[in-house]
Amino acid sequence: MIREHSYALKEALAGSEDENYIKGDVITENTRDSFVHNEEKKLVAAVGLDGIVIVNTKDALLVCHKDAVPNIKNLLHTLEEKGYDKYL
Repeated sequence: MIREHSYALKEALAGSEDENYIKGDVITENTRDSFVHNEEKKLVAAVGLDGIVIVNTKDALLVCHKDAVPNIKNLLHTLEEKGYDKYL
């Protein structure tokens, strides 16, 4: 399931704007102000990112810039229109 409020959660959990929120098997290099949530056993590596949201679940992978988080509502609508209800 794609979670719409990922970046708001990052801001609440990270101590500062420069810090990343990391959950699961994740490694970062030269990455700041990002939310990386990995629920899978494979490693997620983030290099040279700034303000990026990555949510990796068993069903889907979402990657977007923090400024595009409000557009996730549109994405969810498109998924519904195209019959991808299992991802909602």
